Amino acid sequence: MIKRMVYIDKACYISTENEQIRLTFKESGECRDIPAEDLGFLVLDNYQVTITTNAINKIGDNQGAIITCGKNHHPLMSAHPIVGSYLQTDRLRKQIKATVPMLKNLWTQLIKAKIKNQAILLNYFKFDCKYLNALSDKVKSGDSTNREAVASRHYWGTLFRGTDFRRDPDGDYPNDFLNYGYSILRAAMARAIVNSGHHPSIGIHHKNIHNPFCLVDDLMEPYRPVVDLAVYSFYLENPEYAFLDRNAKKLMLGLIYTDVRINDKTHPLMTGIQETCTSLSNFFAGKVKKLKLPDLCV
Repeated sequence: MIKRMVYIDKACYISTENEQIRLTFKESGECRDIPAEDLGFLVLDNYQVTITTNAINKIGDNQGAIITCGKNHHPLMSAHPIVGSYLQTDRLRKQIKATVPMLKNLWTQLIKAKIKNQAILLNYFKFDCKYLNALSDKVKSGDSTNREAVASRHYWGTLFRGTDFRRDPDGDYPNDFLNYGYSILRAAMARAIVNSGHHPSIGIHHKNIHNPFCLVDDLMEPYRPVVDLAVYSFYLENPEYAFLDRNAKKLMLGLIYTDVRINDKTHPLMTGIQETCTSLSNFFAGKVKKLKLPDLCV
């Protein structure tokens, strides 16, 4: 079952009623009930939202996640259940014991898949993709020659050729759209990692001690072009758009229902992410040699 993402941008009181999550909107008095087992993400984007501890726990009991937004209305924090899998202890032990060659192998797979998806996106928009396809085949163990950075420069430079666009985590449109989409993707990946019994801070390539989501940032790399596709498509139709408003956020939040291809089968993004996390468990256990990674659906 594909779980729902619920976005709250109005003053609201969130509680429980008969095993359901009850939303009571303060201005209108309207009440809305959502089955707790259906709720995958609850996004809180208003400082006048109040939520009870019982509602938080009910969402956690059903493997849901809660995302809060900051003053800029971008996702700022996410809360996930601590215990995501009855196999958590065994999987954590295997994750911690992963050898350097294993980690280099994983990172190589992730970067190859990311560059290939960037090539698919370029080809979809009628740009030459031969360079990126060739580059993906040149990724060495652990991406020791940093082909990811080379691919990124070519990729963004090709998409926004003739403009002054520079990829910037703090930049204006369309950077803010990309950043918002990546934040949603990051939250979805974090939820799937915890549900798979892994620890999100123990990374494959990312090692920053101040980053509690190193593994999340590793595994989401091949999925980033899903966000790029949505944002660039929007940009082509709205080149002068200036504000990340409700309609734009709705577009970004809807990314979790986008399709991806894994092993020639089409899955919704959330299912694809879970497939990737499950394959990571099997890799650490020595059951498989390759991760299940997405091909961009265009």
